[in-house]
Amino acid sequence: MLTSLDNGQFFSEYEIIRLRELGLWQDSHTTPEKLAFGGLMLAPIMQVDMSDSMTSANEFTTIEEFMRRIEVEFEIATEEDLESIGTDMGLLPMVPATWDAQKFLTARAMLAGALERLTEPEANHVRNALAKAVLEIARVGSGHVLGLHHITKQERPLIHEIVHELRLETTGEGIHLMEKTR
Repeated sequence: MLTSLDNGQFFSEYEIIRLRELGLWQDSHTTPEKLAFGGLMLAPIMQVDMSDSMTSANEFTTIEEFMRRIEVEFEIATEEDLESIGTDMGLLPMVPATWDAQKFLTARAMLAGALERLTEPEANHVRNALAKAVLEIARVGSGHVLGLHHITKQERPLIHEIVHELRLETTGEGIHLMEKTR
């Protein structure tokens, strides 16, 4: 649970405008801050997934598991709400994505700023979850041969950008992710 999101206005007015542009802020939602944060958490995972412009069945399953984790472990958004956001990002192959590279970059930058406003234990918890999910989505997306997973060359630079911008290397899962993507 991220209690920092409950303490007054977490996002600035400017950030709320940007979140609306991304489709992550819904005034009608009972807790728009939490829904937006959940969408921001989903964005780097979807960016890695969409690096090859499609979502495979294994990637879909992995993303669904991450959405359940956001709902159960962090208690910030329901899986159904996140599925709707994920659909906009390209989760469903039969539905055209409305997100492009610029939207993913904007969301990642906003997430980096938001992580700095969380308490240190909360930020570390989120960073660990993100690092683990990035590695999982990269592994299932690249397939495997004889049980060995390979991270594709096109994904490595993107993963390193995500790691450094979100400071994932400051956590155990982030260090593991860096070791696996060298």
